[in-house]
Amino acid sequence: MASGKQSRAGIVREPTVFTSQYPAGSPAVVAVLLPLLNEDVKQVRNQESVIDRAEDADSFATKLITLGIAVNGGFTANLSYTGLEDLFGCTLGHQAFRRLGAVQPEDVEGGLAFRHLFEMERDLDDTDWLAGDGFIAGDGLIAGAQKIRRLTYAVDKVTSVWSAKSMYIASMNLDFTPQGPSVSVDMVGHSIATDDAVNSQLNTLICNPERVIYQDVRCFLSGSLNSDPNNSLNQLEIVGVALSLDNGLAAIHTRSSRLRISEPRRNGAVVISGTLALPRYSNNEIVDIAYSDGRARLLIEATGPLIPGTSTPYTLRIHLPLIQFTGADVPIDGPGQAGQSYSFIALSTSETTGLPTLSRRGPMVIELINDNAVHTLFP
Repeated sequence: MASGKQSRAGIVREPTVFTSQYPAGSPAVVAVLLPLLNEDVKQVRNQESVIDRAEDADSFATKLITLGIAVNGGFTANLSYTGLEDLFGCTLGHQAFRRLGAVQPEDVEGGLAFRHLFEMERDLDDTDWLAGDGFIAGDGLIAGAQKIRRLTYAVDKVTSVWSAKSMYIASMNLDFTPQGPSVSVDMVGHSIATDDAVNSQLNTLICNPERVIYQDVRCFLSGSLNSDPNNSLNQLEIVGVALSLDNGLAAIHTRSSRLRISEPRRNGAVVISGTLALPRYSNNEIVDIAYSDGRARLLIEATGPLIPGTSTPYTLRIHLPLIQFTGADVPIDGPGQAGQSYSFIALSTSETTGLPTLSRRGPMVIELINDNAVHTLFP
């Protein structure tokens, strides 16, 4: 953001409750800062001007009627290996409590490195945790415990700290470019406090995440849906990859919610789309896939430095087990120069080759390995 005082903002999943509740009673306490680039979260009023004939006979509007109030907007942050667990968990919607018997996040090296696996959930509104989500006797699951995918967002506006409560992720964009990988989100939620005592400590927090840099990023594409794309034969030389996830949320006003929105719910299919940009046109491998049935598998992987005290690197993997190319372009940008650009959408498939063992079927899986031992969505 602009020079001057460091900008501070953060998100945190709101606490587990035992009866579906929207909105939360108060903002949650943010303890981890985002590597913020910019933000614009605000309250918006849907208003209509009307004419009161008793006051004005010349057809000029004399008052505004408020039809509804919502909080929306978003932020852009540097992509990082740490500090984005709540964002990924609340955007995709699910993290099993156990996977293959192991408590999640899975300990991958000596209690110092942990694998988080985020899967797509059908709905994002409050819902019961179920025994089938990986729990066994003694795990502490209490009947009625709700799976919460709403967030509190807090930002230090210098004059005061603003907190927006019960925010849902409407969309998320991931951009992998030489200028620096970033994540951008749009949110919709209930209300905003412009002088929040709950998060007044925000300016005391320090933001020091392990950032993803462009040199960390590799991209793998396979035209065979039943093969693991993660091998050197399938690695692409890229100049940019962009992914966009639209959660298909509908934020409506009901009689019971009055002027505020009711809990946002999915009102349509989740749409994940993307683009690939390659620096030069040297063979027909991808063009032939795109111009035939257009179906492929895509893996985006970023590998950072070693997690302290381990031989395990910080890792981010985005699995797209089925993409369908929707466009392919090989323009000539100058004498003897031809690049490649492709657009695609991600689809759900039953094919699981090369994927971690999953409890949900969906078009995207995010895998994150870092030093955070805390489950994102439970308790």
